[in-house]
Amino acid sequence: MLVPRVAGCQNGLPGRCSPRGEQGSTNTDEEDEWMSGAGECTAGNGSGRSGEPPDPRGLVDRFRNAFPRLSVEEQRLSLALYGLLAQGRPVSAERLADTLGQEASGVRRRLEDWPGVLRDAQGAVIGFLGLAIGETAHRFRVGGTTLYTWCAWDALFLPELLGATAQVESSCPATGQPIRLTVGPQRVEAVAPARTVLSFLVPGAEDLRLHTISRFCHYVHFFASAAAGQGWMEHHEGTYLMTLEDGFGLARAVNGVRYPDLLGGVRPAD
Repeated sequence: MLVPRVAGCQNGLPGRCSPRGEQGSTNTDEEDEWMSGAGECTAGNGSGRSGEPPDPRGLVDRFRNAFPRLSVEEQRLSLALYGLLAQGRPVSAERLADTLGQEASGVRRRLEDWPGVLRDAQGAVIGFLGLAIGETAHRFRVGGTTLYTWCAWDALFLPELLGATAQVESSCPATGQPIRLTVGPQRVEAVAPARTVLSFLVPGAEDLRLHTISRFCHYVHFFASAAAGQGWMEHHEGTYLMTLEDGFGLARAVNGVRYPDLLGGVRPAD
């Protein structure tokens, strides 16, 4: 299995992060629902190094503009790729094409054009925009299969795309304390420790698209508490803390603009 190592990535493992492309779209009801209730983020303590929580609408726009616009067919292809990858083994273009009843050559060309697709030496997909077979710091177990996510936030948006509940295991970078979550398609169902928060960073559009590992994923972790995260933020410029509720709301909003034809009208997070 190929293991790309990128400067700035903590572990260099496949699936940690990936570059992304461009997209534009209108807001969905899901996005508006989240943006009307967001704002529980925690900024730094005035040191000048920690970031200010962004406007929720601007944050969704940033992610919208960092992804390629997908046609309905491409949305189906993307979700099918996630579903096959979640079975825990590399996904060939032929296997993906068979699932969708399409020609393998066309599927292969599309995958070659997409950012965020990690492949092994045989060309099969081993990681795709947040989900990976190769080990990372964030264990993501679905349907009895152990997978991994590229960063902490990925574990919040992937359950909806997979239509499945995930058991997530990570650890606090500041304290080393184990962190466990149960994340379903509609909500974070359980979390321990109860005060777990999410660190976040909003890079420029080009950095998010071209340098996702070193400029985004490297900074997105679960912390056992806001106090633990505050100490870490002092040494990581531009970062801030987000509640799991807001992180999950952002995840659903971004899913809605990423897959407007297939996830349009999704339920607001309870």
